[in-house]
Formats: sequence, C-alpha cells, structure tokens
Amino acid sequence: MSSNQARMNVVLRKSLIGEPLNTQFYLFSSRSKPEGNVTKLQPLFADDEALTASSKYFTDLLSEETPNDPNLVEFQDHHRRGGISFDEYGYASDSDLDEEEGKEETNENVQDNEKFELHANASAEKLPQTPTINGQEVRCGTVPSRRVLVTDTAYKTWQALLYYLYANEISFAPLRSQASPTTKHLSLNDPPSCSPKSMYRLASKIKHEGLQTKALAAIRSSLTENNVLQELSSSLTSRFPAILEMEIEILFQHIATPTVTKDFPTLIQRIERTNALLRKSLIGELLDTQFYLFSVRSKREGNVTNLQALFANDEALTTGSEYFGTLLSETTPNDPTVVEFQDYHACEGGISLDEYGYASDSDLDDDDDDEETDETVQDNEDCAEVSTERASRIASIKNSATKGVQRIIPSRRVLVTDTAFTTLYWTICTPMRSFSHLCGHKLASQQDIHSLSEAPPCSPKSMYRLACKIKHDELQAKALAAIRSSLTEHNVLQELSSSLTSKFPAILDMEVEILFQNIVTPTITKDFPTLIQRIASANLPHGADILIKLHKKMLRHHYPGVLSPAPTPEKCSPPSGAFNFNWEEPRKPVRVSWT
Repeated sequence: MSSNQARMNVVLRKSLIGEPLNTQFYLFSSRSKPEGNVTKLQPLFADDEALTASSKYFTDLLSEETPNDPNLVEFQDHHRRGGISFDEYGYASDSDLDEEEGKEETNENVQDNEKFELHANASAEKLPQTPTINGQEVRCGTVPSRRVLVTDTAYKTWQALLYYLYANEISFAPLRSQASPTTKHLSLNDPPSCSPKSMYRLASKIKHEGLQTKALAAIRSSLTENNVLQELSSSLTSRFPAILEMEIEILFQHIATPTVTKDFPTLIQRIERTNALLRKSLIGELLDTQFYLFSVRSKREGNVTNLQALFANDEALTTGSEYFGTLLSETTPNDPTVVEFQDYHACEGGISLDEYGYASDSDLDDDDDDEETDETVQDNEDCAEVSTERASRIASIKNSATKGVQRIIPSRRVLVTDTAFTTLYWTICTPMRSFSHLCGHKLASQQDIHSLSEAPPCSPKSMYRLACKIKHDELQAKALAAIRSSLTEHNVLQELSSSLTSKFPAILDMEVEILFQNIVTPTITKDFPTLIQRIASANLPHGADILIKLHKKMLRHHYPGVLSPAPTPEKCSPPSGAFNFNWEEPRKPVRVSWT
C-alpha cells in the first residue's frame, strides 16, 4: 500500500468511527474591487496526522500552540465579517479568487457558512462518545477542533494543496491570459483545480519542491506567443526568478512570431514609461495635469453632476497619444469639450445632458438624491484642498532636493465636459495595465451592475466613443470587439435602438450582422415587430439605415446575384485606320486521274 493510500485510509477510518477532524482552516474565496479587499471566508476540514506525515511545513505549524506563520492566526468569531485589504493579502491578482459582484451576495455567503458550521457542530454533538467496532469500544479523540485563519492564500489553492497532500493528485486550471481557456466542471470524483501560479506561490512558501515543480511545469505548458508578454508583465513574475527565466526562454523561442513582433514594442514602451514615472516620483514632479470629470447622471435635473479628479503625468500621456500631445502642448485646449477648470465649476450643479452629448452613458452612475450630490460635491472640494496641501508638501521636498528650484504640482487643471470619470480613468491607465478589464465588461442591457466606486471595468460603448474622438485605433478596435462579444439574441435589438449606434456606422454594421445571424431565434421573432413599430413611428433616427442594411444582407444571402453588377456586354467597334481590300486569285482545281 502506498503512503498516500495509507493517509486516505486513516481519514476514512476516522470518519467511520465519528472521530472529528482536528483542524478547520478558514480562507478567503472572493475579491471585492469596490472595497479593495478579499472576502467570503470558507472552511476546510483537515486531519493533522495526514498533513504532518506529508509536509514538514504542517508538522511545524500544527505542533505549536500559536502558528509560527505570521499569515496564519487563530480564528475568532469577529473574523466572520468584512475581509482584509489587497495589500495585507499580498496577491491582488490571484486567479483563485472569485470576483464578487455585490454586498448582498457576500452577506448571504457568510450566513450560509455560519449555518453550515452550526449544522456541523450540532451533528458532532449527536455522535456517540464511545463508538464500537465488532462489539469492542473505541475511544474517540478528545482533542477539540482547532480553527485557523489563513490570510494570504485563496480557498481554492488551499483546498487543492490539502487534496494533493492526501492523494498526491493535482489539477491545474488554465491561465486567465490564455485566449480560449476551457472551463472544466469538476465532480467530487476529480481533484479540485487551482491556478498553477497561485499554487507555485504557495508551494514556494511551504517549501514543497515537488508541488513547486508541477506548478512551474503547468505554467510553462500554458505559455504561448499570445500570452507570454502579458505574463511577463504580471506581479508574480517579478517575485520569482524561476518564472521570470522560464518566461524569457519562451519569449526568445517566439521572438520572431507575428504576435510577439507586433506587441513587443508595447512592452518596451511600458517599461520606459514606468522608469520615467519612477524617476519623476523620486524628485517630486510626478503629476502635471488634473482632469475633472462628471461621474453621476441626475435624471430629475436632466444633467450630469459629481465632479471627480484624475491626476496624470503629461509625459506618459503624450507618449502614447497624439490627441493628448496636441491637447497638452497648447495654452488653451483646442478641444471645445475641454476647458480650463475654475473653482466656480464645482458649484453650478453640473451641465445638461444635451451639453454632455451622451445621455445614456453607462459609465455615469444614476443618482437623483440632491442631498447626496451636495455632500459629494463638498467631499470633492475637501479632496481638492487635501490635494493642494499634498502638492505643496511634495513641492517643498523637491525644493530641498533640487537646491531651490520649486515647482507647484499639478500645474494645470482641466474640466472635461463630454466624458465620464471612469472612461477617462481607463484611457489613462490602459498603457500601464492589462486591458482585460475592458474586454471582460458586459453591456448595460445585460443587467450587469457595477458600482461607481469600482473604477474598472468601463463601458466598451463609452470607450469606443472616446477612442474615436481621440483617434486611438487600437483602443477603438478593442472596445468594438468587446461590444461584439457581448451581443446576443437577447440584447441586440435593444442595442440597435441606442443613440450610440446612430452615431457610429461601424457599430451599426456589426449589430445588424448579429441581428441577421439570430433573425430566426425565438427572442428576435417575438420582439422584432416592436422595433419595426418604432421605426414606423419615426422614434428611431437611424431606423431606415437598419432596414436598408438588413435588406441588403438578406439579398446577399438568399439572392447573391441580385446585388452583383450585371456583366457589361462587349461593344462592337469598327476597325481603325484605312480599309484595305486585298484580292487573291483563286487557286486552280487539282485534277485526279484514276487508272
């Protein structure tokens, strides 16, 4: 019998006689972007004997009354609520953390965990204290269950670790950077899966070389020309030299491939921008321009309100965008929707939806509470005062460092009147961060609600509108692809009716194509007459364009020859030049004689 099978038998025998497992581990399972923390504690139950037999880390950990790992603490009841910050957790981009969508889901999950534990405790109390096997009394363990809170590892990763220590089996999920990761639905017969990057981090911590090797091999097998540059930019790569060396080797193998050839300069520019920003931050001249943007739509007042500030470095902006290069090089902005910010702007209650130009902007939060708006404006004013004080302190530091050369930062304040705070936030951050947040966003018509305090993800429709304005082709293509991936039979008619579709032919063409692909589905068949009625009532400015494009697609599909240009008949043209008549004497007949 193998050692792994022996450990499994120990756990099985203990469960048969009702002996409780020794240790309960509590781990976080979700990431909350609005709160900037990890949440949703979930329990895992483990047998000390099985763990200590296969891992020196657990031998040392479980043999002491107080855990010798600073990231493990004795679990207390007050730990059930809230969570811990990303900084305290130590790995904000952990793929084994689920994305949390709302507070209600968190509270329900905590409540479910409490009910589960109460049920488990009640069941344990009902177990016989002296079970028997073949008529002989067997004494149950009297050691009370120990509860440990793990603050730096995800629930999925720890679960996969415990299973591996029991059964010597591990299952790794695809990397998130892979173009088309396959979703594998596991049953109780399969090992629980986890991210190979998360497991490598944990295996390195507990010094489990075998598991570390398996995780590294899984990462390597997932690297291709399509994601190696993205993985090289990850925070985990910067912490582990083995991963860095492996990814550089994969990069070298694919250095001449089309994808790497195209994207490699972007990586170099990102490194150069990061170094430039670091140098500026060291001497206190990081921020040049302060953008003020509206973030809330007031339906009752018919305007946009709640100014929020974004701080930007001019060098970083002008390097990646011709639009910002032109905008920031002039004393007066050449864009009519961008004006020099004055203090009175924050007290006027915003601008009208017509002046804003995009009333249905999904990156604007809806808020009709005037009192809340006033409080938010006051908060922004207070924030501006704090920012001014902070700028003065930084300027003073720079003054000391540069021997009397003083510069007040940020040097310029600009009000943007046609773009939401969240949209410009991601336009500025895109060169410095992964763009997956934008591509993963769903349209508002899919009922996917995001808090305004959660800057990413922004609306792909709002980003497409801004990208067209600033003439950023790459950002425009990514936003258009994100819109396309979100269109289905359930929302294409609604999106066709949006004001944005009427303004951008590329979006109209794409949505008509999706409509044609789903024209016989039950949802389209049921709701299409409503669209026709809106067009007939002149309630849709671009309604005629929709019908014309749809009609052309139907003709091309069913009658391809109708729209094809008819072949032009060849014209008979008289011979050019003088007409010459040539006379040839007919040949004499040949006589044949038969003898």
